[in-house]
Amino acid sequence: VKADGTLGTGKVFFDVTSVFTVVEAGFVDLPGITKGDSRGDWWTFWQAQYVYVAGTDSGLLVVDAPNPADPQYVTTIATGDLAGVSPAQVFATGNLLVLMEAQGRGLATLDIANPRAPRLLRHIEAKSGYSNIFAGPGLILTSGNIPPRVTVTQVEANGSMTELRTFGFVANSGGYGSWQDGFFHTGFSD
Repeated sequence: VKADGTLGTGKVFFDVTSVFTVVEAGFVDLPGITKGDSRGDWWTFWQAQYVYVAGTDSGLLVVDAPNPADPQYVTTIATGDLAGVSPAQVFATGNLLVLMEAQGRGLATLDIANPRAPRLLRHIEAKSGYSNIFAGPGLILTSGNIPPRVTVTQVEANGSMTELRTFGFVANSGGYGSWQDGFFHTGFSD
């Protein structure tokens, strides 16, 4: 939803210089974005000057935004070119981009040395989960789903991924998580 209350199919940029007067700074329309619950552009990651958008229905979208008042759409890497991964979460660190499916099994890494043309490095089918986060010392932490569990996957600088461990819980589905001080905090529906 844009600041004027209209629905958009893209990304809104806000100026938060003053938290008491947050204003819309810019908007970029993104092709292939579908409106709806758990659809559309689900997650974004800013690694200046580029914004990477996880388009659950379309793939990975790249926006060039050196000036947030005038962001420019660059490209879409279609789900088919991401080894079938329908990205819900996206994280960038240096020249490495990590994509993860929500309520799915697909994980992918991409080389973003050229941010305007991400290149697929690796793809694996991991244990499914409700949500993922990329944090700590290169870890993908996946939680939730049925059966309730947390799965830890190590990501190396070259983009390779190895599942390290899965922990089962006596809880219900769900599971958003966060990482702090070496601990993964996750919640479940129960």
